[in-house]
Amino acid sequence: MARSITFNSILAFVLSLAMVFGALAIASPTYAQLDAQNTGLAATAGQAGYGDAPVEVPVVIGRIIAIGIGLIGLILFLFIMWGGFIWITASGDPTKIQKAQGIIINAVIGVVVVLSAYAVTNFAITQLTKPETGILAP
Repeated sequence: MARSITFNSILAFVLSLAMVFGALAIASPTYAQLDAQNTGLAATAGQAGYGDAPVEVPVVIGRIIAIGIGLIGLILFLFIMWGGFIWITASGDPTKIQKAQGIIINAVIGVVVVLSAYAVTNFAITQLTKPETGILAP
């Protein structure tokens, strides 16, 4: 009798791998005794612009937005993979194929909406902060 691969078995396998790698990461040695001054990391950080100067709030917000858009891209990738997996394993069942197509289409629509909102917001902020308008410019 052939064993069928189900979503639960794949999920269990992925979670098992995550637990094993998590345990290995916790058990790895730490290098807390290293000093940035002795290793040259402080000089490198200063040359890269990560010195003692405080980071401005817009820069922090920009980094958070960049991380968020990266996570949205990862989520899109996972939803497309999930929809593709359902489509491949549908075995010609029209309801499963429609479900898979719905997952993929909704994922793409969601990303388009999020990226459009980002583009509109970015355009509006850059137009409002132009030096010639004087609005919101420091």
